[in-house]
Amino acid sequence: MDRKRAKELLPIIQAFAEGKDVEFQQIGMTGWMNEGNDVSFEISGKYRIKPEPREWWLDPTDSDFEVWVDQETPPVNTAIKVREVLDDD
Repeated sequence: MDRKRAKELLPIIQAFAEGKDVEFQQIGMTGWMNEGNDVSFEISGKYRIKPEPREWWLDPTDSDFEVWVDQETPPVNTAIKVREVLDDD
């Protein structure tokens, strides 16, 4: 592994050490594979920290579709909670 590759992988290795899930995509393949608890950073390909779904509040009665992120409770009574659904990609 050269220094450039080590620099690319450093944030992913740090996240893995902190308990986050790491995914791998082999060169020439589509889709991401979950590496579980045994990640080998020796294989050529792309690595990423598994994305987590986001949640936010949305007011459908507002013509500007105002959005509130990172709030536990809705700021208005008409707000609905939206949760992102992630594919395997």
